[in-house]
Amino acid sequence: MQGTVRAEPLKLISGREELTLRFDCKPGEMHGVGKIKRTVQNAAQANEAPPRFYRTRPEGSTRS
Repeated sequence: MQGTVRAEPLKLISGREELTLRFDCKPGEMHGVGKIKRTVQNAAQANEAPPRFYRTRPEGSTRS
């Protein structure tokens, strides 16, 4: 498709932690993929507002 921009995934490594960044350039999105940290997991149990994680693109997300 003409005008399609693709970017290879990047890996960020800090010590034993690894985060993969995947890019979806058409809608201008970047997705971070990695192991969830225990502190983030515990935040959900402490009734704090944890970040939302999705397996697929959520319904109703904007896309050009």
